[in-house]
Amino acid sequence: MTDSEILRTGVLFKKGSGAGPFGRRNWKPRYFVLTTARLQYYTFEDGELKGELSLQGCDEGVLEVMPADSMKTGSSASTIWRVAINAPERRLLVAAGTEMEMNDWVDKLVLAFRLNAGQPVLQRASMPTSSSSALSSAGRLTAMPHSGNGSHASGSSGVNCNPSIRDFQNFAVPRRGMGQRHSTGVDTRATRGPDEAVVRSARGGSSNSSNSSSEGQVRMQEEDEEMGLQELKVGEEVPVHLQDDEEKEEGEKDVLAWPMPSDGDGEKAERKKAAEQDAAMRRQLALQQQQRQQEEAAQAAARVAAAAAAEEMQRQDEQQQQQQHETMTEQAVASQAAADDVLEQQRRRKREKHARRRAEHEKAVKLKLQLQQEQEQADLAFRLTQHTDSVGASEHEKQVGSASVSMAKGDDDEVEDDDRDDQEAVGGGSVARAPGGGAAAAPRSSLVGDVKREMIHKQQAERHRRREAALKQVAVEQQRVKMEEMSVEEDSSDEVAPRVVEVAPREIEVVRRVPVKKQPAPAAAPMESFEF
Repeated sequence: MTDSEILRTGVLFKKGSGAGPFGRRNWKPRYFVLTTARLQYYTFEDGELKGELSLQGCDEGVLEVMPADSMKTGSSASTIWRVAINAPERRLLVAAGTEMEMNDWVDKLVLAFRLNAGQPVLQRASMPTSSSSALSSAGRLTAMPHSGNGSHASGSSGVNCNPSIRDFQNFAVPRRGMGQRHSTGVDTRATRGPDEAVVRSARGGSSNSSNSSSEGQVRMQEEDEEMGLQELKVGEEVPVHLQDDEEKEEGEKDVLAWPMPSDGDGEKAERKKAAEQDAAMRRQLALQQQQRQQEEAAQAAARVAAAAAAEEMQRQDEQQQQQQHETMTEQAVASQAAADDVLEQQRRRKREKHARRRAEHEKAVKLKLQLQQEQEQADLAFRLTQHTDSVGASEHEKQVGSASVSMAKGDDDEVEDDDRDDQEAVGGGSVARAPGGGAAAAPRSSLVGDVKREMIHKQQAERHRRREAALKQVAVEQQRVKMEEMSVEEDSSDEVAPRVVEVAPREIEVVRRVPVKKQPAPAAAPMESFEF
């Protein structure tokens, strides 16, 4: 067997060495490959090589099955089925998935150690597949003292192994059964080579020791092989847990039925034992092949289940993403609707505000127009009053003038009549009456002037009264406009100040009449004296 031949492959949990930058010592699954010279481990099958352990110079003493210093105490990913390999270069701690897988790895490691050391590969207590073979080997060991020193030496070499491994394997043998291993790794077909070599070496040794090759022995071996094949076929149909019990009972019966071998029957007993070992090995190989097929089928089913689970997970993730997308879409639509509602409310408020402003503006414009109309009417009435007053004053002046003229004429007539009378009565009294006539006319002209002045004063007083009334009316209108503006400002909720309606101050036209210059009265004629 070369160093590159593979003895065992499978997935084991490996404990970290703590040599990295973070110093982690956690358990990680690794894909292990066991050859005769080294133990390599990868990230996964056909993955990156993470490390290897050289098996040169190792023996059974470097193995620790379920070491006391590395028991499972927490919730790590590994199991309790742990094995420590104390190689010269370093210590490697691994954990198997099941007890059967751990025992199988221990068997293959011991086989690799023996192949490296050049020791003969023997059937050990950790490798029997049935209770009958274990009992038969126990019978051989009990019979060895009768066969001499050579047999005793071979028996002592056969049991010379690590006591801890032997004790644990003997403890695990009753619980092991064919077809009960559920390992994550698979045995390669290269493992059949050492087992068949063991069978061939055992058969060759027995033939050399007996030195006989008769036809009867060959026929006996063929019959034993046929019986072994028939038992194998029957064993495949029998349940596993019943097969162990039947084999155990058969082994006990064989041990009790076998007579103690004598010196003459030793060769026959050895041939029979070799045939039984050959048949047991064939059964073991067939069962291993069946187990490998079952494991491959289980792995295929596990891969299919894993693929289905991955597809289901992917489908669930897609559904979850779709639900999240729908939820986000609904939230976006709701937020957009809320934003639209807010915008609509703002627009409605702006429209209402503009409507209020427009109504206030229209009201102010109407008020301004009304004030202008009232002011125009007041101005028109004031002008009409002034015109009426001026017309009345002119007519009155005309009347007064006509009255004064008539009075003056009457006075002149009276004066002339008096003069005539005087002239008729007194001949030269014309010179004396002339001053008297002039003196009498003076009081009448002063009376007319007083009347005119009084009428002018009355007209001026009336104009002054009307002007004051108009000014008071304008002040009242301005006060009313200011009050309305203040009420509009209080009612309006807008920050912008409303438009102020400016009312132009009313211009009051004051008509000033040019004062009438008094015409100097004509020089009065000297009054005539009536004194005699």
